[in-house]
Amino acid sequence: MMFRVLLSLAGATLLGACNSSVETGADGNRIVHVGNDITMSTHQPPKNLPAYAPLYPGSTFVSGMEMGSGGTVTMLTQDRPAVVIAFYEKLAAEQKLSQKMGSPPDADGTQADMISQPGTKRNLTVTVGPNHDGEPATKVGLLYGAP
Repeated sequence: MMFRVLLSLAGATLLGACNSSVETGADGNRIVHVGNDITMSTHQPPKNLPAYAPLYPGSTFVSGMEMGSGGTVTMLTQDRPAVVIAFYEKLAAEQKLSQKMGSPPDADGTQADMISQPGTKRNLTVTVGPNHDGEPATKVGLLYGAP
């Protein structure tokens, strides 16, 4: 469910954009620039990833989007959803993000945590669940910062 919300947010942002361009680097990386503050990529993680929202260790990067001081990242891992959630909860606590609201797993295994530091724009939403693209893996989604 949360993945669909993140995808809808990204799609609405793109549809509402008037100024966009596509850049292809020498390595084949395609980056879509939407306006001045939004950059999407399927080959490289956002450059503004904060210390409390790194790529999950050993994961495969799928896509990312920078939006101002925030962004989104999608990854795949072979680890179970509970292991992934525990990793980000521990990291958030170490980074002083202490306010947490979580959800129990849905019937398909999808689970989400929203973690923030009160009084700041430091926040992280972690969603985990089954990969519905036919590949056995856990899909991890991060929504971080303040766009």
